[in-house]
Amino acid sequence: MATRVTLHTVDDHLVVDKLALEGDRGDRKAEAAWLARARSQIVVRLLSSDDKQIRTLHGGQTTLRTTSDSPQIVAQHLLRLARGLADLHDRELVHGKLTPDHIIIDGEKVLLCSPLGTETDPLVDLRAIGTIVHGLLDRWEKSGVAIPRREEWARVVARLDGADERTTAQRVARWFAPLVISAPPARDGREDKRRAGVTIGSEFTDRYGSKGRGLAVLSLFLCATIGTTAWRSLTDSATESQPAGPVVIVEGQAFAVSTEGKTATPDGSCPPVVAHLDARATVWLFDVEDGEPGEATAFIPGATAIEFIDCALWASGPAGRTEVDLSVDTSGQ
Repeated sequence: MATRVTLHTVDDHLVVDKLALEGDRGDRKAEAAWLARARSQIVVRLLSSDDKQIRTLHGGQTTLRTTSDSPQIVAQHLLRLARGLADLHDRELVHGKLTPDHIIIDGEKVLLCSPLGTETDPLVDLRAIGTIVHGLLDRWEKSGVAIPRREEWARVVARLDGADERTTAQRVARWFAPLVISAPPARDGREDKRRAGVTIGSEFTDRYGSKGRGLAVLSLFLCATIGTTAWRSLTDSATESQPAGPVVIVEGQAFAVSTEGKTATPDGSCPPVVAHLDARATVWLFDVEDGEPGEATAFIPGATAIEFIDCALWASGPAGRTEVDLSVDTSGQ
């Protein structure tokens, strides 16, 4: 063994010491430097380091390999992981050694440990997530664990397997979002089999002659079934009819929202995103540029209004105001 890892108490805090032994092939200086630069809520906190030893605050005993959480909860962990990686990648910090053992689960927190320290290609992290999901699905299936929306998991795996330079951690977060959102129970206590989700018609119209886009009509159908375990996003479907409802215009594109709720758009200096808060307090985001179906990105109990303030999205209600994480990739890639 090239390193010795010990857990002990220092100043009433549990800490982890990683000591390099003879034959250690890891670059501990690079690892410590990476941890020092990261200083993120998704990375274990570096306390001290020298040429041979790294000391970090203990993040927890449970990892993604040992957790017994359900697939839906694991999807939430992976969503948080992808969002955290998006921030790290924006700062040119690539973990480089993502494995289930290096992803710590502490309640609702996800923490990364043991980075390589020298990796620079973000695709290494994103493809590692694909390998992790492959392993999770295999473990669940062998253990007889029910996997809600199994086909959507398979779709995410396929996308991760095909990740290229256009793939970002922010976009990967969008892929996991539908696997997390659950429909609330019917208020009368009976199973309601009626579809009650969000249906969006997106009409892409060239309002700027120099762009020469022409006219195309794309209907994006998103629906949720009350009483089921997850929201289900349906695929794009072209149609000549436009659903009834209020219409909002962003970057020359008209979005018709055919369900009750509130819709918000930022001003022209912000990323072109349409946000919709439906009657069940679920926030849906629609990237104007990439033409993909909108995603249920957050469930905010009690939210009754939604608005953009200085490009930040806020949902508010009797309980107060909550900022919504804008995980839509607006790069158009």
